[in-house]
Amino acid sequence: MTNTAKVTSTTTDSDPSNNAAADPVTVPALSSLSITKTHRGTAVRGQELVYVLTVTNSGPTADPGPITVTDPLPTGLSFVSASPSDDSCRASGAKVTCDLTGDLAVGQSRTILLTTRVADNAPGTIVNTAALSSPTEQVQPPAGSPAPQTTASNSAAVAAAAAATPAGGAGSAVLAFTGSHGVGLAVGGALAAIAAGLVLMVRRRRRGVGYAKRRH
Repeated sequence: MTNTAKVTSTTTDSDPSNNAAADPVTVPALSSLSITKTHRGTAVRGQELVYVLTVTNSGPTADPGPITVTDPLPTGLSFVSASPSDDSCRASGAKVTCDLTGDLAVGQSRTILLTTRVADNAPGTIVNTAALSSPTEQVQPPAGSPAPQTTASNSAAVAAAAAATPAGGAGSAVLAFTGSHGVGLAVGGALAAIAAGLVLMVRRRRRGVGYAKRRH
């Protein structure tokens, strides 16, 4: 912002070039940033889990940025991708960093989609925390606006992956036997079938002998 003052007179001025003076004043931006974090769906071991990070500016002025969002992934998560997918988001080991460039106007939000993979040995609950920072001075927002929040955590209960279906289909599981108990059942079933066959053969032979005697 520049403040300019001018002077005039009814008297002839021999040097009018110095009748004005300007004083530029730099007014720093002031913002109140908040971040929220949620996840989509259910966290399942061995599958992907998407987090939604949202940064909002409650004012009183636009934040010229860059706004930096960092997310150190906890044990049980690994980085897959992030959106925006350009160089503004990157991963170094387990730490994900996104730089949001350009002005973030008052009342506007920017969203980051962070895709991770849940490890096969992930714990039963995963707590993931993200934080934001900006070179712009942070102040209390105007009345009625959300309170500033520079960190956000999300807790996700982890479920086990679904059991694989046997190669022969779901029905084949009924015929599956494991261990000595299963072997015993299989052998017992086979012996019972053989015994039933022998009984049937004996009955047929007896009937044949009786029929032959009646003919004679």
